[in-house]
Amino acid sequence: MPLNLAPTTSTTVQLALGDALAISVMQAKKFSKDDFAFYHPGGSLGQIRLMTVKQLVRNYERQIAITAEKSIAETIFVMTNAGIGVVAIVDKGNTLLGIITDGDIRRQLNHYPNLLNIKVSQLMVSSPITIETHKFVADALNIMQQHQPRPITVLPVIDDNNKFIGMIHITDIYH
Repeated sequence: MPLNLAPTTSTTVQLALGDALAISVMQAKKFSKDDFAFYHPGGSLGQIRLMTVKQLVRNYERQIAITAEKSIAETIFVMTNAGIGVVAIVDKGNTLLGIITDGDIRRQLNHYPNLLNIKVSQLMVSSPITIETHKFVADALNIMQQHQPRPITVLPVIDDNNKFIGMIHITDIYH
């Protein structure tokens, strides 16, 4: 220490030794990601591992839904206002019938000369991948990342009776 006034590298060395000791103890005790999430529930890892889909979907209130008789033009307006590129298709009792994405619409431009006027029921995906409210956010993230042929970014959330609750977007998880 120059002039014996303030520590310099000694504090950095102490931090490095403390980190090395903490990691060694974590490995010896087999401290897992789940343990970390449990003891730090407010952190991003804790939220992903311990938060339920119901809690996450409530934070964003994305009940982006229309009925099957709506036109593609109406669907585009709803989708644009929502800003996540997907709309749920529900019946009058709010049961999920399917979804339609902006990509679904774009892929059909060449097949339907009057695309904006057809009913959404003609293009919707009637068996979408969903997640139930009681599942953990980690489960939703796993579904999104593991989807083939490529990952997906949005999941409709349903309850035990297949009622549409809302949408979660991948960015909601990492927010």
